[in-house]
Parts: sequence; C-alpha cells; structure tokens
Amino acid sequence: MAENLPAFQLELIREQVGGIPQIDATLARLVSIGLLDAEDTNSIKRTILSHHVYESVPIKLQLDDEEMARFAVHRYEFTGVDIRTRLSRHYPFGPMAVHALGYVAAISEQDLKHIDSAAYAGTTLIGKLGVEGAYENLLHGTPGFREVLVNAAGRPVERQGAYTPKLNIRQPVAGADLILSIDMRVQRAAEDALTGKRGAAIAIDPHTGDVVALANWAHANGYRLRAKGMSHNWSPILLPAGSTGAGYVLLDTTQHLTSVSISSGSPATATAQAGVTMDNLTTTLAAAGYGFCAIPAPGDITLGGALAINAHGSAIPGSGETPLSGQSYGSLSNLVLSLTAVVWSSATSQYVLKTFQRSDPDIRAFLAH
Repeated sequence: MAENLPAFQLELIREQVGGIPQIDATLARLVSIGLLDAEDTNSIKRTILSHHVYESVPIKLQLDDEEMARFAVHRYEFTGVDIRTRLSRHYPFGPMAVHALGYVAAISEQDLKHIDSAAYAGTTLIGKLGVEGAYENLLHGTPGFREVLVNAAGRPVERQGAYTPKLNIRQPVAGADLILSIDMRVQRAAEDALTGKRGAAIAIDPHTGDVVALANWAHANGYRLRAKGMSHNWSPILLPAGSTGAGYVLLDTTQHLTSVSISSGSPATATAQAGVTMDNLTTTLAAAGYGFCAIPAPGDITLGGALAINAHGSAIPGSGETPLSGQSYGSLSNLVLSLTAVVWSSATSQYVLKTFQRSDPDIRAFLAH
C-alpha cells in the first residue's frame, strides 16, 4: 500500500543562491516556467530560511519526466538549484484509501518546532495525516551519523591544520514495517460505490472483527481498549468510577463478534465469539439438536460477559440424573476446550491473537473459575 522508491526532486542550497532578493527571484522564475505554484512560494521560502545556508532543501517533490525536461532546458538560468535523487514514498494504489493512509510531505517550518531536527537530518519527508502521521515514530526509524570536523563557518573539512581527529560512525536503523488490515479490493468496491455520493462504508472481518488491529492502534495512540457486551446490570466495570470515558475505546462485541459454528461429533463442539448472546447461542445449538446440560445465564448476556461474571447457571442434577458423555453439571467455564484471545506479545511488542488449550495453565486467566 506504501513503499519507498527512488524519485527526483528539485532542491535549493541557499548559500549558492544568495540573499532573500535572489531567493525571491529564483522562486518567481520557477513559477514562471511551471515548476512551482505561486501560492506555495511563501511557505517554501519559510522552509528554506529555517535551514542552514549550506543545506540542500527540497522545494518540489517527485518530478515527472516532463518537469525534469522543462528544468533541464532552463538549467543554465539557476544557480544553487538542481535535481536530486532521493527515496520517496510511493502509493501503488494512488489516492485510494488516502483518508486512512494519509501522506508524507516535505518537513515544514511548523514541523521543525516539534521534532528533533537531528533525527530527521537524513530525510526531507515526514508523515502528515492518517497512518503516515500516527505511526511516524515507528516508520521513521533511527538515523545513523558520521562525525565530521567543521571550520568556524560550519563547513566540513578533513583536518584542521595538523590535527586529524578520530571520527565516529553509527549505522542507521530502518523503520518498522506496518501491516494494515485494509483489503484494497473491498476498499476499491466501496469507493466506486460511493463515487458522487455522500456516505460511509464499514467492512469488518467476521472472524476477528479486526480486534487485533484496533488493540494495537489504541496502544500506539495512548488509549485503553475495553470490550462492551449487553451492559447487563451484572456487567463488570468497564471504566473507573467518575471517568468521562476520555482515553478509552469501547468495542461493542454484540455488533461485531457474534458468529457461532458447530462441529458434530462425540461429543459435538461449538465455536462461538465473545459477543454472541447466550440466547442466540442456545438457540443455534438447539436448532442443531444440541444444548447445555446446565444453562448458564440465559437471556441478554453475552458469552464473554457470562465468563467474566461466573454465570454458571444451575449446577445441581435432578434426582437420578446423570450427565451425558462430554457434558457437565459444572459452570460454563468447565465446558471451554480452547479459547482464542487478544494478548500482548513481548517478542513483537504488539497485540496478537493466541489460542490457549484447556491444558494450558495460562487459560485460567480468561476463565472465571
């Protein structure tokens, strides 16, 4: 959805161009030959003046063949302006999903006020909006450095008189790869369907509800994710007393995690998501000829909520009654054979899906009993 590719951009070195009058004249001439937009010149000028005089500052990104040819024709007119090859962000799907992906652009005067300029010494781009902006710290990586000796004017030199220092070098570390759950085929269908219309389209993976992606987004942006069920009066407390809800994201499991599937066998097993209500779960089981020996808290309570509040239901057998194979008079928790949950992975420093078997001691943290 986004990658770095070599690209050509127009850059300006202030000390080679001259003072402010010469900079103004250079920008005006670039406007006249169609390489810059007149309304952008003031912001470009501020960016130029915010850098050191010897730094090469990008003033036009991602030149196409026609723009490079146009500049080549007029190259003799410009001092201190040239085309450079840099790595630039490329979006294979063009503007599709731009509202979510965001974009990168040249580091502006405002950006310089809140970033460590040393951390961006090796690039001219920064994430502005969407994923690009939200995950800028992860995607950016760590710059390397090479110590240099400079003279009083700040210009690099190899030695100062007879003095040749030992200079250190640190290799850079690439930024992290970010994997999104956006299905571009679905995104294309949604955007095509909404062309010329006002509205929104929401698509969620019926198997996971994209809970993992939501959990990692919440963590990266300083939020706490809480699962919300039917808000029964037995419900566990979701937010601290007196909380306004700020800093929390509530995931309504009753809208997204409600699927049930049944595998016949001896005994039969059912796979159900945490947001399904006990009523719907028992109804689905009954339609297939199955059911609970002891019904745990029927009604408007979710499966996840039932586990959270010890909703075991009746547990006393009738006179002379014996459980069938694979059934139990115990609680709902006693019937769980395996459980898949969103958990934190210290190995990858992110939330992941993990399945716990009944024999796994760690499953006890998710079962009320």
